[in-house]
Amino acid sequence: MKLTRIRIEQFKQFRQPFEIADLESGLNLFTGANEAGKSTVVTAIRAAFFERHRSGSVDDLRPWGDASASPSVELEFTVGAAPYRLAKRFLGKKRCELQAGSQHLDGVEAEDHLAELLGFQHAGKGVSKAEHWGVPGLLWIQQGCAQDLREPVGHATDHLRNVLNTSLGEIASSGGDEVLAKVEALRNELLTATTGKPRGAYQQALEQAATLEADLRSLDAEIATYREKVDRLATLRRDHAADEAEQPWTAFRQQEQAAAASLDVIRQVEAALQSDRQRAGQIEAQVTSSKAGKLWCNEP
Repeated sequence: MKLTRIRIEQFKQFRQPFEIADLESGLNLFTGANEAGKSTVVTAIRAAFFERHRSGSVDDLRPWGDASASPSVELEFTVGAAPYRLAKRFLGKKRCELQAGSQHLDGVEAEDHLAELLGFQHAGKGVSKAEHWGVPGLLWIQQGCAQDLREPVGHATDHLRNVLNTSLGEIASSGGDEVLAKVEALRNELLTATTGKPRGAYQQALEQAATLEADLRSLDAEIATYREKVDRLATLRRDHAADEAEQPWTAFRQQEQAAAASLDVIRQVEAALQSDRQRAGQIEAQVTSSKAGKLWCNEP
């Protein structure tokens, strides 16, 4: 159900006509100062739906100090695609009119039709209470009462349970066996009748799901390996950036150059030593040859 128009007159602080029109689908907000009448709008909606137009227990709907006033509410709304217009006046000039599409209903007949349509009840005596409101009682919540929803929710749950039980009873009494047979036939397409094991398309779907789960696990492992490589690459990049900033190889290159220079000096020393060794060898050979000549000349 969607409200599209609200009109209030002689209702609590709204002595003069007050109208909210062109309500749209979705969220509609209206604001005002304290005591401007925002809660009264909700009260008017609840009264239009839940209170009998002939009720004598709704004196609090009158503007204060005006005993002759006849509080009235007009609502326009849709249920599904069907338009509805409800006009209800209380106390002084009691009346109720419901325009439901092309159908026009008056008085108690209109109220009963609306209660059956939306799934609520009217109080047998006095003002209506949470036990009468059903699911629609959860649609309009009085200011300061949001924390007291346990009772309305409980009654709405009971109403839904009764509706479902009635629907199931209708199915069981008219064509229930046929419905059960169709359900069983559909079940047997998916499960074997004796063991309840998967078969046919259901079995194929389970096998495909198992294969996909294995593929997913494999992909997860690959992703984990890839992430490890990415983390390792990030570490290497940080180390490289740090090396670029510090340039530790500069000292190594200087050490390398110093070592190369020392190697050159050593090689030069080794070459000079080798030359000296050769010269020493030559001198030693000459000395040995000279001694041999002197010994030969002294023989008689």
